[in-house]
Amino acid sequence: MNKKEICQLLPHSGNMCLIDKIISWDSTTLAVQTESHLNSNNPLRKQDFLSSIIGVEYAAQTMALHAALLSQKDSQQEAGKQKQGGYLATIRNLQIDADYLCSPDSDNSAPLDISVLMLLRDSRGYSYEFTITADNNQLLSGRLTIFLSTNS
Repeated sequence: MNKKEICQLLPHSGNMCLIDKIISWDSTTLAVQTESHLNSNNPLRKQDFLSSIIGVEYAAQTMALHAALLSQKDSQQEAGKQKQGGYLATIRNLQIDADYLCSPDSDNSAPLDISVLMLLRDSRGYSYEFTITADNNQLLSGRLTIFLSTNS
């Protein structure tokens, strides 16, 4: 799956689509990789810095991608199912191990490796644990819950 195909599954487009490629996925996990944190045109950068808290957005997009892949798989079985949007409801157990995902002070040009593990999925939303690493160093981890929007 190329970046264009990934972006079609996410609610973001253009430079706000942060995920570059899928490494592996199954019914409960997704591993992706990206170098978008290194791009000077990353819309979340402030000057030459990308704060590590922005990793929450990277994790949320990875979760949304996993949910979209599952929905796509399900919709092959259930024709006509509509895509549903959602919003970040909770952030728990957030552990920040680095000040920045990218900064001019670091020589880190390694891609980000983002892994998510689905803990819960139902008609109201889903919850995942996530880990973000670069060069096998953990930068950020935690747990996110997404509530799905209702179309009434």
